[in-house]
Amino acid sequence: PTQTEETPTPDPTPTEERIDVNSLGLIGLSCDDARGVLESNDLVASCTTGNAAPTEGEIGLVYTVDPTGRVPAGTTINLTAYGEQTALETPGAPALNSATVAPGGTIDVSWPGYTCPSGEGSPSAYNLTASNGTFANGQSSSSFGANDRNAQITIPNNGSGTLIVTYTVTCSGGPSGERTSPTSPEATASIEQAPAPGPTPDPNPTTDE
Repeated sequence: PTQTEETPTPDPTPTEERIDVNSLGLIGLSCDDARGVLESNDLVASCTTGNAAPTEGEIGLVYTVDPTGRVPAGTTINLTAYGEQTALETPGAPALNSATVAPGGTIDVSWPGYTCPSGEGSPSAYNLTASNGTFANGQSSSSFGANDRNAQITIPNNGSGTLIVTYTVTCSGGPSGERTSPTSPEATASIEQAPAPGPTPDPNPTTDE
């Protein structure tokens, strides 16, 4: 009798292991920490620097992960982390329209326009601060619009010393959200009473003999 060969039964295909990237909590980790998590889950990390960080605390933290979902072991996961914030330049000095101002008096301050760095939006506010003076809102600080270039400052009736004015600029509209510039140089004016008019001197003083 002819012997029939038995066809060997194939082994069941092993189920491919898949790792759920979404469950690893990579967003907000540093590149090194995210790499450690991926490697401990049999995945490979590739970390690159992307956008400037919205805040100082987010520099170097992962904000995008690709691919996501369930992937086979050994897959390279591309991480993108925030880079350094784009530096905002110090704004130009404000200017006062007088070197002196009397207690209870007013003085005008003006400031130059500001240009936000490329990609950081445009000026949305000029934030002025006055030492020994108040703005129209009755406060020692006040914010002005993008197109405002001057304001009036009132000196208290009992004011003395020096009026000091500085400002910062808020840049808005970029991917980093709102950012504030360094503080400008100072503008100063002396607070001093105008000399009281004295008696008119007698043009022909008489001398006692």
